[in-house]
Amino acid sequence: MTTTFLILSFLFPRLTLLGYWLAGWMPLNSTPFALDVLCGLSLPHFLIALWVYETPGLHWGWAVAHVVIGLAKMLRAGRSSWTTADERRKGAA
Repeated sequence: MTTTFLILSFLFPRLTLLGYWLAGWMPLNSTPFALDVLCGLSLPHFLIALWVYETPGLHWGWAVAHVVIGLAKMLRAGRSSWTTADERRKGAA
């Protein structure tokens, strides 16, 4: 797992995973392929954090950073959908 992969995966996690998979450069990992696909589509930052955790020689700070970014994106997405639902309720009343 290279630094380029880690930095690109911060900015564009799904595109980075897809690009590296198509090029055959995926990091070696112990997760089954089905889990790689499901997590790559739904929780890419957490999948990358798991890979960083499993890779010897990498600082675990990369894993923590990906988890923090993943949580921030999940919370931000949830908040925006709640706002939209509230706005719909106000408009219907």
